[in-house]
Amino acid sequence: MRKQEIEAILWRFYNHLSNRQEKKSVESWYEYVEQLGEDTFNEDEINKVGERLRNSLFYYVDCNRPPKNKQILYLISSVFALAASLLIFLWFSLKDNKIPIVKAGSDKAMLIIGSEQPVDIGKLEVGKILQSGHVRIFKSKEGEIVYQTNASEEPRDNNINILKVPRGGQFKVNLPDGSTVCLNSDSELRYPSNFSQIDRQLELKGEAFFDVKHDSNKPFLVKTSRADIRVLGTKFNVMAYANESNWKTTVSEGKVRISNMRGKIILHKNEQAVIDSHGGISYSIVEDTNAFAWKDGSFHFQGTKIGDIARQVERWYDIEVEVDPRIKDQEFFGIILRQETANQLFEVLEATNTISVIITKEKIKIYPKTN
Repeated sequence: MRKQEIEAILWRFYNHLSNRQEKKSVESWYEYVEQLGEDTFNEDEINKVGERLRNSLFYYVDCNRPPKNKQILYLISSVFALAASLLIFLWFSLKDNKIPIVKAGSDKAMLIIGSEQPVDIGKLEVGKILQSGHVRIFKSKEGEIVYQTNASEEPRDNNINILKVPRGGQFKVNLPDGSTVCLNSDSELRYPSNFSQIDRQLELKGEAFFDVKHDSNKPFLVKTSRADIRVLGTKFNVMAYANESNWKTTVSEGKVRISNMRGKIILHKNEQAVIDSHGGISYSIVEDTNAFAWKDGSFHFQGTKIGDIARQVERWYDIEVEVDPRIKDQEFFGIILRQETANQLFEVLEATNTISVIITKEKIKIYPKTN
């Protein structure tokens, strides 16, 4: 829309000559510009608009004789109309050109072996060997980290490894026992280069999907700050983010035992345990695959609150998300691929006609949709 057309619509609006559609459009524009906030436009753009407003104001009020009351009202409304038209014109000018594309996350991680310097897995050459005692660690052609032991060598120092996946990342590691772990964004896994002869212990912060190789003589133990998860051989997901009030363990195959100071519970396939912030454990049967969707490359929203969606978006797209408190409990249903941009994800959510979204370089703002 051209600036002249906007000014014409605004003139009719301020002179009470708008039709219903024009009136609705102007009111929507005002609301949208107000919601954008001052951080949407950069300083130069605001200064340019301010200078044009000052010049226009001086033009209207620098008169030799005082205007009559009706003239004053007309001039004031004209100035406000011009201010609105300039802001709206600026918004239209920036709308298509300045909205950033928030790209999806990708495979990335940092690996710390013992006291060594962190290794950026993304920059590590395929096949390059990282030695940790008698264990060889290398990057496969699929981009995963693989631990390989040599039975003919005597065990040496067994270093603690820390695999850190940042916001906007995910990563898969093949452990020395043949088990695999897929780490979600903003997660950390601590484990030895080679497991002991007694058990296989790991520590998790964040979220991970475990595919554990069966070994009846060496239980597999995942430790979190709220509970321990013990298995022999199974597939399960653990969600234990510090900023989530409820931590969830969901079993895909086999069974696991969850225990802490408050109690213990055995989970089988399609069962889930929720541990609250006080350590209380509750149980439920899950008929969908929401808990496993992330590792298969999608978001599954089944009555998921927008506040919960916002935290998932923050981790996967590595961007701050601000939700208007009035809609934090608004629920959504749907399946969206994680490879889509955040822009595309929110286009789908906006199609419900219940929320509006503003995307800037630093932040995504979500607020109620008004009719």
